[in-house]
Amino acid sequence: MKSLKRALIVGGSSDDLNTNSILRQFVAEGMREAFPEALVVECGPDAAFRQARDLSPDLLLVFGSVMLDDVDHLPAIETARRSGARIAFWLHDDPYEFDSAYRALPLADVIFTNEVSCLDFYPPSIEVHHLPLAASPGRHYRKIAPRSGSDLFFCGHMYQNRRSVLEEINNLNARRDYRILFCGSSDVVIGSKYWSALRLNNDALAEFNAASLSVLNVGREYDLANARFNVRPATPGPRTFEAAMAGAAQIIYGTGHEIAHYFEPGRECLVASSTDELFDQLDRLIHQPSISLSIGAAAQNRASRDHSYSSRMSALVSLV
Repeated sequence: MKSLKRALIVGGSSDDLNTNSILRQFVAEGMREAFPEALVVECGPDAAFRQARDLSPDLLLVFGSVMLDDVDHLPAIETARRSGARIAFWLHDDPYEFDSAYRALPLADVIFTNEVSCLDFYPPSIEVHHLPLAASPGRHYRKIAPRSGSDLFFCGHMYQNRRSVLEEINNLNARRDYRILFCGSSDVVIGSKYWSALRLNNDALAEFNAASLSVLNVGREYDLANARFNVRPATPGPRTFEAAMAGAAQIIYGTGHEIAHYFEPGRECLVASSTDELFDQLDRLIHQPSISLSIGAAAQNRASRDHSYSSRMSALVSLV
């Protein structure tokens, strides 16, 4: 795409069902930062046809999940095509919903997947690129300051693999009694003094990330539609980039992540392949809290330079 004058960013599924609709606001913000002369409109799918008709966009970007049956994108896409628009889908729930990605194939000129492991499983007839999610400087950036919060903090849905980690942390922390807080949603009752059902919005989460001595990063292991190829995730999710933008010292837990492509272990994040290693890293930060600040500052600089939605939008438009 040689130039961008008008862009329409549409949610993949209805905002009533989409718990990640706020990410679309970050994408639109990044598009406006990358292309300040362009008119950028973002909306839910219910308003997509009207916006495509009135805006006559150069680019229509469908962003999000296409797993549900609640949306017909064809009217908006056909309307945008008549004005000469290019059609792109940015599917941000790969690989967990990869079996439903076929819905986008006949509609898109270009597909972007958040997960590098999915690239080899898309048909060769469609143009597909890897584009990870990112962070919003306007919403996630916080000044680096002495840590006043928990020694170890995690926020997210308590999938089974995360509950297992919490149980191990319960056992290992019995002799140390470090200040630990896990919070978020859960399908079961969590019997741990470190667990809270507190739900944090994006602004509050950034504050907790910035205040904590360390932020635990445990990936999701829960598929909704990934039976055909059983693709294993490798690309970090959006919380990784958001926590880095807030200046957090993250401890990346587990194996299989391509974290080193985005943040340098030991300088911009810490890694642990077991709970014992996790506590070794935490012990180090407890005794040398200045390391938490230096890692957080380095991660924030890296996120600001390479992992903002503005940089993602520049890449997306150049490929479209």
